[in-house]
Amino acid sequence: MRNILNFQKTAAACIVEIIIGILLLIDPVGLTNVICSLIGLFLLLRGVWSVARYFRAPATSAILEMGLGEGLVLALVGLFLIFGNGWLLSMGLLSILTMLYGVLLLVLSLEKVQWAVDRYRIGSGNWGFSALDAGLTALLGIIIVANPWMTTEMLWIFIAVSMIVSAGMDLAAILVFRCTLR
Repeated sequence: MRNILNFQKTAAACIVEIIIGILLLIDPVGLTNVICSLIGLFLLLRGVWSVARYFRAPATSAILEMGLGEGLVLALVGLFLIFGNGWLLSMGLLSILTMLYGVLLLVLSLEKVQWAVDRYRIGSGNWGFSALDAGLTALLGIIIVANPWMTTEMLWIFIAVSMIVSAGMDLAAILVFRCTLR
């Protein structure tokens, strides 16, 4: 049962990554605005909750937790992300996110190498597909991190395509592996 749930979670994550890649391809700035607003909403709600918890707690324990200051900071950052994310985008947030995504791809490629080696060690005949997936993910990460001359918009289109390709390869690898186990 646990393996079925892990398969479903991994397949769902791949499908979500493909959808995000498509949305990123359609409107990278709009999607980034939405993501910033959602993170801002989460921080705002967390801040309000922290402030409320501070005032509901006994004074002696509330003093030790610093919930009021934490809550106010989280709420202010949340409000800024909700209402000031246009300013962040104009200051180069997309460039920073681009670089972070490239680094994330490099880290994920190492995880995929682990997956390929594990499949090889258990004698799965389809380990080469996982190795190809790891190599492609590493290549995409290297291109994103090492190419500062591309414009950010062009790089976001490349990131969107790489998300779709990488998630599609992951989903195919999962399906092939699952069929191999049967």
